[in-house]
Amino acid sequence: KFNFSVTDGSYKIESEMVRFLGMNARGKSELIIKPFAEIPSFSIRYEVSRFYANEMLETFLEDTIMTGACSLAIDLSSSGEDWPSIIRNMNGEIYLRGKDLTFYGVEADEIIEKYKRSQSFNLVDLGAVMLAGPVGIAVTKGSDFASIFILNTGKSSRINNFNSNWKIEKGNVVADDVAFSTDKNRIAIKGFINFPDDSLNITLALLNKYGCSIFNQSIHGDLNSPTLSKVKVVGTILAPVTNLIDDIFGADCDVFYKGIVKHPK
Repeated sequence: KFNFSVTDGSYKIESEMVRFLGMNARGKSELIIKPFAEIPSFSIRYEVSRFYANEMLETFLEDTIMTGACSLAIDLSSSGEDWPSIIRNMNGEIYLRGKDLTFYGVEADEIIEKYKRSQSFNLVDLGAVMLAGPVGIAVTKGSDFASIFILNTGKSSRINNFNSNWKIEKGNVVADDVAFSTDKNRIAIKGFINFPDDSLNITLALLNKYGCSIFNQSIHGDLNSPTLSKVKVVGTILAPVTNLIDDIFGADCDVFYKGIVKHPK
């Protein structure tokens, strides 16, 4: 069910349905293409007020990895005569958000608590799928990232709040506000993925209640063979008495994350 129109060589396709994201998804889309301009261009807008992660993932995966309601907004534009130039000229924003999600196959809080004691773990593995969200799982079709997490079918993680906001300028995708919280922990990321240069520099951090990093880990370099750093211990797990003092006077630390995802109470 599309509305299709052509004006002066500009083709517009509109729809009030977003069934790609599941039968119960609610939203609208608009695609504008100028294929015969001197430099061909396009723009795409997706506004999905609600879709269910499990319904979307049924298209790509046999097993249910994630359940819960999400919202999505995509606003992209570009121009060029070939794929490299289209990527190089791409601008826009991608915004994904969800609340009260359940991620199956791993107990994130259990793993984090174990890693806090050992101070030896892979934050990138832990954050990759959860921060990319169900859209990220769909894009990879679960072949790479999802296999990391499907370790124990009896385990599950409650994701209380999830926000993944990325800004795109000339093909450089920058993390604007990307974080999620469980019942006990909060993880956020900073950095960029530069598709024209095939490079990335992303840092994931486990946060304290002030938004400062306790542990962080970076992945950087060539997009096809990136380098994974060791986990850096930035802060300490504060004792209850110290926490009480910090509650009264505040904590002196470099804030890693100031976005909308709040620390669990």
